[in-house]
Amino acid sequence: MDSITQAALGASVGGLVLGKRYGCRALLWGAVLGTLPDLDVLIRYANAVANYTNHRGFSHSLFILSLLSLLLAPLIDRWKKPECGALRLWLFIWLCLITHPLLDLFTAYGTQIFWPLPVGPLSLSAISIIDPLFTLPLLLAVGCFVVIKKSRPRALPIGLGIACCYLAATVIFKQIVEHKARTAFANKAPIESLFSTPTLFNSLLWHLVIRTPDSICVADSSWLNRIPLRHLKCWPTLDQTGLPVLPQLERLRWFSHDLLRLEITDNKLIATDLRLGGLGFYPFRFVLAQEDSQGQWHGITSIRHPLAPDTRPALVGLVMKQLSALRQPYLIAPAKAETSDTPGQ
Repeated sequence: MDSITQAALGASVGGLVLGKRYGCRALLWGAVLGTLPDLDVLIRYANAVANYTNHRGFSHSLFILSLLSLLLAPLIDRWKKPECGALRLWLFIWLCLITHPLLDLFTAYGTQIFWPLPVGPLSLSAISIIDPLFTLPLLLAVGCFVVIKKSRPRALPIGLGIACCYLAATVIFKQIVEHKARTAFANKAPIESLFSTPTLFNSLLWHLVIRTPDSICVADSSWLNRIPLRHLKCWPTLDQTGLPVLPQLERLRWFSHDLLRLEITDNKLIATDLRLGGLGFYPFRFVLAQEDSQGQWHGITSIRHPLAPDTRPALVGLVMKQLSALRQPYLIAPAKAETSDTPGQ
């Protein structure tokens, strides 16, 4: 999730644990602890794929963060001698840290909460990385706690309760969208895997990635609209004959659960993570190999493929498509799919 949401969550949790004793200071330190795991973005690895796939790695591990809380609690206890006691201090630190990756788990990116165990990144992909309907209750609760002292016993529990209920609702929305998509796609091609995630800023319009035996497809759908699939687009699976073994490609496949589109453009092999973005705009594209003048492929140090000069129109188009979809007559639209392509073509 975005930093504002993580800070609001950390402040809410911190205030719930120690707010009665320390007031606004508990919220401040909770916000700091709540954003601490995302400092891993400051680490620069050897190539673009490593930077991409190591984010939300060790710094989001439940084991590492639990160990960090066990180290911080006695140090702070010895330094400050807080009135709350060592056990409650540890609980404060642990909860503020641990709720960060647990919330990230609900987004599409993928979080390695069990690092260093050989378990891939996990993603429930039930909420957008920026969703005001989740963030606003937390911000309002924190604001009431700071401004209206009489509200302190109730503000944070109510804000956290509303945010958690909304999060639970998005999981239900996800099941509805995926059921509709599987039903609509059943007569087109066998589905090997299906991925769904909300588009930015909302939980009404969802982005879908569907892998079939010979293609990979994207579409969007809504749990309210009876149209099961909109803007369906499919690409045939790239024939990889002649391509060398590329460890960086395998790493991307592991990280994205193989929801990649592979294409050859200007003698370059480009991999696009179709999970993130949507509706024609996919920012995470990586150049992995280059073809020489003799037709031989060679792996290169991966780089991010530069965004096209028309990125701004693409972003505007993404928002306009969202608004267009949300203007559709919900629950009364004809139950048919809108498609722009079919699998395997």
